[in-house]
Amino acid sequence: MRGFWKKTMAAAALTAALVCMAQAEWQKEGAIVYASSDVVSSSRATGGSTATSSLKVEVNYLNETITISGNGSSSVYMSTNKGKTWEVLESLTLELSCYMKTSETVLYFKKAGENTPYILTIPKEEKTLTAKYVVGKNGGAVQLSVTAGVEYRKGTNGDWRDYPSNFSTKPYENTGYSLQFRTKATQTKRAGKIVSVKITKRPVAPSITVDYSGLFLKGLKSGTMEYRVTPSTGWTTFTVPTGHASLLDLYTVLNKVSGTIDKTVTPLSAGTVEVRTKATDKKLASAIRLVQIPAQQAAPASTVKVTNTTLVISDASSKKPYEYTILHKGETFDISKVTWKKVTTSKAVSLEKFGSATTITGDVLYVRLASYKDTVKGEVSLASLPLKMDLTITATTPTKAP
Repeated sequence: MRGFWKKTMAAAALTAALVCMAQAEWQKEGAIVYASSDVVSSSRATGGSTATSSLKVEVNYLNETITISGNGSSSVYMSTNKGKTWEVLESLTLELSCYMKTSETVLYFKKAGENTPYILTIPKEEKTLTAKYVVGKNGGAVQLSVTAGVEYRKGTNGDWRDYPSNFSTKPYENTGYSLQFRTKATQTKRAGKIVSVKITKRPVAPSITVDYSGLFLKGLKSGTMEYRVTPSTGWTTFTVPTGHASLLDLYTVLNKVSGTIDKTVTPLSAGTVEVRTKATDKKLASAIRLVQIPAQQAAPASTVKVTNTTLVISDASSKKPYEYTILHKGETFDISKVTWKKVTTSKAVSLEKFGSATTITGDVLYVRLASYKDTVKGEVSLASLPLKMDLTITATTPTKAP
């Protein structure tokens, strides 16, 4: 539909231009030159009949036409140079846009046999309207010096539309756009000067990544970015939590639980997080980065078996990796700090040592499905909840040689 209107407006503009050219040509061909002494002064008018001319000239600024009548069967002449030369009109309906200029234009008409002309004054273009695009923390907006009786169009060839009180620039800020504004024409008043306004394109969305293992969003900048969870409409400014520079804890955002969350027991809720760069007094808020978080899987159980210092995961493979960590006595579980070791085979894994310490009774083993990408669906899964197991280490007596 938009393409249709553009083509229609372009065709209308071309038609008007051709009419103007045609009028100029036939007026040139039929020009009759009179001496300037033939012109008798009369008062100026902007429409209607004068007391000294039998002609009636009507101007319609909405239809952009000049209509001449009252000549009977007599020819009508027109002058655009104060009566120095006169041209025969072959049509009594003229295209007004051919004679409208930014400055005042005066046209003279008279019929054959009369010396007193009808003087038509087309007023200069009104320049009372000013327009500019401004940006603030609440977004962009067009500021007009007047709002009543104003119309706008998209680009230079769009159709003119009434300017609404709830006009929004948001539809144009995704790509950037040029709009034009002017005061509307009436039948007796010409449209005002066209004022162009450039709508600024909003900045690109920030680069944000998901830590599917640590369950964080990475790449946020404190104080300059904000986030929300759909379908909420309110934005929260990101501030750096102690020890987690540029990381946004997904539990805090999606689970919406106040206080401490036991991430070994409580699964992370699925949800959609939106992130953008905040607006300033000089820049629009950026485009929105959409991050979809899948539901977290339950902790593995039936496939995990621990015997003394040996771990066996029966379905572990390169396509279904697991991982484990051991917390020694006195250590606490912090999902952002613990070190995980991958298990990609169903073969036995030794737990005798983890890190620089030997595993002893009272240490705690955590096993979970590791984050991995489904090569078929192209989706990345979150690491599952961990299975917690208290270790009991039984010392083995070395077998003596016979």
